[in-house]
Order: sequence, then structure tokens, then C-alpha cells
Amino acid sequence: MEKKSTQTTGQKGETTPSVTDIWRECESMLKYAMKQGKPLEKEPLAVLETPFSESTDEDKVSQLFISYNYLLDVVKPTSPRTITALEQAEGPSLFRIFGPLPIIRQFMVVALLALTGMIGISLSPHVNTDTIQLSMLQGSGPDQMLRLVFLVSCASVGAAFFALYKMNNLMARGAFDVSDSHVYWSQFVLGIVAGLLLSELFVAFIEPANGETTDSTAAGPLDSLAFLLKPVLAILGGFSANLLYRILNKLVSTVETLFKEEADDIVAQREFQAQLQAQERSAKLRSKTANQLLSLKQVMVKHQVPEEVVGQLDQALSGIIGSTAKPG
Repeated sequence: MEKKSTQTTGQKGETTPSVTDIWRECESMLKYAMKQGKPLEKEPLAVLETPFSESTDEDKVSQLFISYNYLLDVVKPTSPRTITALEQAEGPSLFRIFGPLPIIRQFMVVALLALTGMIGISLSPHVNTDTIQLSMLQGSGPDQMLRLVFLVSCASVGAAFFALYKMNNLMARGAFDVSDSHVYWSQFVLGIVAGLLLSELFVAFIEPANGETTDSTAAGPLDSLAFLLKPVLAILGGFSANLLYRILNKLVSTVETLFKEEADDIVAQREFQAQLQAQERSAKLRSKTANQLLSLKQVMVKHQVPEEVVGQLDQALSGIIGSTAKPG
């Protein structure tokens, strides 16, 4: 029997999922639901009981989509892509002990390498209580290089720990999506940058050692707590890159607030000066008007204008003089 392909091509040349792909995802979701002990109904899954052929009629394809949507609700929050990836990862493998998915195995290896690097570099005589206090601009040579690599290793441990913890938590809840793999790698890189910057930005708050000896092996356990601040900050920054973002964002907001307050003060001062100038012009105008009314009154008295008219002029003149006497 000749098989008819149901695979289509998108606008950019990308192929959309065919009926065969949907059928395979339905089978994968059905196996996953049975392994997880999910309750199933027979009626929505009736189309999966018969073997699949791409030459099936439209009615069977419609039933297949009904089964697909039903299984999506059953396996939520797990996505079909994750279920397919888990199914493909099944089978004997030497690296399966590091996790069921490649992304988890990769981060497991990265975490072990970062932890090994942190421990190995800490054993070097170039990384001690004296060199760990130096900033990025103070040290030089192999001491400075190993110190920075040590802080990067600490940040990598924190970033890898965060990624593994989050992925394992999502895997336990069945909500992990393999399409988010790039997100974990970007968070890992951000964690390394944040850990290194956080440990270096806080170097000003670390008081230098004031002991009588510079031998790091002679110091007691509690004497080295101050020197662990930078590695701890590197691990903390690697675990939470958002912490450094909030700190920097708060600093920027504070600086903007200072400049904004200065600008507001300048604007308020200019508005006050404009009000004073307006009051001064108004006072001069009222004074000039009062002088003109006084001159008019003298002319009216000289020509023996009726007292009623002169009285109204006096009332207007007293109002102008009274408003001029009031403070602006």
C-alpha cells in the first residue's frame, strides 16, 4: 500500500509535525502515564489500539488529535518533548549514573570539575590568606591568576549547584522541559560573572589580617573566617545572579535619586524666583495705577465732580492700596 505523507512545510522551510510524529508522541505519553500510575480512560485512547498508517482517513486523524489533547492533560506539567527525550535516553549507558538527560549529565560533570578545581587550587601555595585579600588591581603574576581562577571556580560551584538543584526539583515534579536547556547555560555564565564581580566589589569591606604571622597554616580555624568571605561571596553570586543585579540596580537608583533631587531643587528655586519677579511686577503695576487714580481724583475735585463719583473712586483706590500693602 502506498503511504501518503502528511508532513507540511512552513513559511521558512521548517517542517511542521506530521501525523506520524503526533502518533509517536501519543504512544510516548501513554507509556509515561502508565509508568507514573496516572488514571486513564478508554474512550479517548481507542484510536491508539489499532496500528497506525499514514493512509488513515480524516476521521481517524481527528480522533488522534483528541487522544493527543487528552494525554496532554494527563501528563501535565510534563511536556511531550521531555517525555520523548526521557524515552530516547533509556537503555544501558555508562553516563546514565549522572542523570537521565544529557543536560543534567553535562551540569553534573561541570559541577564536579568546578568542585575539583576549587579544592585543587586552594591547595596551591599561591592562594592563601595573604593573596585572597588582594583586589583585581593589586596582585600580579601567577598569584593573581590563580586567585582569580579560584574565585571563578567558587562561582562555578554556586552556579552549577543552582542549575542542578532547579533541574532536579523540576524533574521530581515532572515539570522539566528540555527546550529550556539554553536558559540554564545562560544562567550558569551569568552566575560566574556575578560571583566574580560580587567577591571583587566587596573587597573594600574586608579588613586585612593584622596577625603577627603571615603563615596561613599557623592560623586557627576561627582566624580564617574573615578570609573565607570572598570565596563565600563568589559562591553566593554564582548561586544567585539576581542578587548582584539587585545590588547594582539599587546603586543606580540611588545615584539617579541624588541627581533627581538636585534637579528638583534647581527647578523649585527657579519657580520661586519667577514668582518673586511676578509679584514685584504686580506691585509696581498697582503702585502706578494708584498714582494715576490719585491724580484723577485731584482733577475731579478741582472740577467739582459730584461726591458720589469721587467716593467710588476712593473705594477703588483703597482696594488697590490695600492689595499693595499685603505681602506677596
